[in-house]
Amino acid sequence: MNDAYEILPSWALEAGQFDPRLTTAAKLQSKLPSNEVSTAKYTRWNFLPKNLFLQMHRFANVYFVFIVIINFVPATQTLDPTLALFPPIFVIGVSLIKDLRAGDVIRLYVNDIVPADIVLLYTTDERKICYVDTMDLDGETNLKQKEIVVKKDSNPFELTDFLDFGFFIRAEPPNVDLNTFHGSFESYSHDDQSSVIYQKNILLRGSAIRNTDYIFGMVIYAGRLSKAVMNNGEKRKKV
Repeated sequence: MNDAYEILPSWALEAGQFDPRLTTAAKLQSKLPSNEVSTAKYTRWNFLPKNLFLQMHRFANVYFVFIVIINFVPATQTLDPTLALFPPIFVIGVSLIKDLRAGDVIRLYVNDIVPADIVLLYTTDERKICYVDTMDLDGETNLKQKEIVVKKDSNPFELTDFLDFGFFIRAEPPNVDLNTFHGSFESYSHDDQSSVIYQKNILLRGSAIRNTDYIFGMVIYAGRLSKAVMNNGEKRKKV
């Protein structure tokens, strides 16, 4: 593959624990842009209330807020109200300020919008698939079926497989093509785990998770390098 684009898991990059042969790739990855892209979704005035509203669509966040409320009522109080405030503030706060970058592994729930181009690593569906709505990308109303990456022996990867510091993804450089992807899952420490990554394993920024409780995915293209953002840029240039 010409001009190979190599991405290490963010935990390996941050810990500095990766195969020395990936040093150059690690240096290049650290210079990649974050997921920040200026869009019309938020303004300085609606960012906080709109984001908090979206956060309340998640059961876990609603549960945390409920615990806070009952601890402010003397009759049901079991914790110091101040202590009860910490979990929801931390969880929601992290969601607000999370700055995604290539190599991050993220969890997305049903109806969540995919925030960056990701490789599907895990899904709660027993068939190892998930469905995405790509209407905002291609105008099509039918759901697309995506599959998790599998090993050479066709067995699915487990989440623990991705904790290997020698693991990385080799892919084509960022481009505007929404319909193709060429890449591979590589591991210096386990050659038998090398595996091809296909378009069916990729979830694009702007698509939405459907009919699946939650999934895990690894960011490969973030921000202005994501296919949808690059594609929109190309369209504007042609006008």
